[in-house]
Amino acid sequence: MLDIRWRPSGGRGEYEYRVSSHAVLGKHAIVQVPVLGVTIATDVRFDHVDGKPRLRRDNQNDRSTLNLPPLVTSVAGLPQPRREDKSHGVAYPLSKRSYVVDSILFDVIKEGPTSVTLEPKLIKPRHAADYIDVEDRIRLMVSQESARPAIKALLDAIRGSANTATLAKLADDAHSTSPYSPDLGVAAPPTDTDDIIADYTGTEGAVSIREHRYRERNQKVVKAAKRIFKKRHGKLFCQCCGIDFAVVYPQVGDDFIEAHHKVPLHRLDEQKETRASDLAMLCSNCHRMVHKVADCSVEAIRKLLADNETFIDRSNLDLLAD
Repeated sequence: MLDIRWRPSGGRGEYEYRVSSHAVLGKHAIVQVPVLGVTIATDVRFDHVDGKPRLRRDNQNDRSTLNLPPLVTSVAGLPQPRREDKSHGVAYPLSKRSYVVDSILFDVIKEGPTSVTLEPKLIKPRHAADYIDVEDRIRLMVSQESARPAIKALLDAIRGSANTATLAKLADDAHSTSPYSPDLGVAAPPTDTDDIIADYTGTEGAVSIREHRYRERNQKVVKAAKRIFKKRHGKLFCQCCGIDFAVVYPQVGDDFIEAHHKVPLHRLDEQKETRASDLAMLCSNCHRMVHKVADCSVEAIRKLLADNETFIDRSNLDLLAD
């Protein structure tokens, strides 16, 4: 795995890299796009500057092509990032030149004598708590391209292996029709992240202020939905697997459950009143899995568990039929 990280340098950042078990020094980066399977050449090479691993471009002043981080954000349908951390925070939805890419994690697909092929997996905006799953983002765009011309234009350019400033403009346009929401495509870093380099370190504990758009969860509705569900069924449990946190985690798990919007907020075209009945009660695992299936369907995950006989507590699910 390879990690490309932003580092401050005189205000405007530059990019360094950390890699495990792969020979990349002196080679140029080729990006393999998840889902679409196309490759995009770059003029970015892995170099050492004063003994430190740094990304360098053959044509440093060429603004007609993209550096590696803006290329990856573009293929993920995200707006253009900055090179300077001016806001000292991150706000959703992400907007053009409003955020910094702190880290991008890649799988190394192929090592050649002069190039290395990389597949981007996760993107982390600076000051954000979590990572953006590149594959999930592209799958979402593919599912929307027939209905959203801006997304289709971006995907067509990616399929044509474009690496131009126009690609970033197309990503800005596509993002404006399908903005990134923290509810979608967020993933924890892979378990082998620490294997990238033995002395891998990171700064934590910074205080930041975040701005949110109106479509954030209404906590009053969430609390009401949980209260109604508990009154109706006598307890809180997952509507997919049946787990009751109060039973599995005595005391610690009392009254714990997550609320899932049956129609995800990022798919709403306008403001909408949310009722308690619009929410489903899910455990953390099932909630993540629901967001990986078409239409974020609770029923689809429940059927999957039924087909594999992997319910945590089927008796709780029987209460839903009452």
